[in-house]
Amino acid sequence: MKVTNFAKKFSQLEIMADMAPIIDIPNATYRFSGGGLCADNCVDAGVRLHQAFAAYSTGSWYNPKYTGACRAIVGALADLGVSEFRTEVPLHGTHLHGVADIVARTSENGLVIADLKTTLGDYALPQKPAELLQLASYAVLAGDEPSRLICVRVALRQRSINVFEVDQRIALKLMELIRVEGNSVQVAA
Repeated sequence: MKVTNFAKKFSQLEIMADMAPIIDIPNATYRFSGGGLCADNCVDAGVRLHQAFAAYSTGSWYNPKYTGACRAIVGALADLGVSEFRTEVPLHGTHLHGVADIVARTSENGLVIADLKTTLGDYALPQKPAELLQLASYAVLAGDEPSRLICVRVALRQRSINVFEVDQRIALKLMELIRVEGNSVQVAA
């Protein structure tokens, strides 16, 4: 089952009521410059940003109007202590699979999994239950206890990036639920 489908389905369960983010303000906010990122109100703004960031990260050609946003994301990762990262990383498990937006290592070799979320809205919101599950699922698939699970929400109209770090206690609880429920959801499906 695809991680995003699992996360949407599982987030509807009552058990998720206790897993809401403890804080709803970002850990950090970054501003960036750039023009015309959402001029046409495109529904695929998130896809375009993902593609631009993946290309920017590897030195490939990308649409230059995303330079400011890409630099701000890299700056946010650096502030988190990330020394190296990969984008669009396929992760596979017995019952789940998906593609993590960013898998990184800190200078202390701690795992960081970050999910890029894009909004055309006026402000950047904290993680939704399905987004928390998505991040925790990627951590389980990566097979490592993460030092950080991060939601990087890019508000294109505001030209800002809000970084939300998942509370470690919630991350560990979610990972354990996913290990247990991931198997039972697959068996029941």
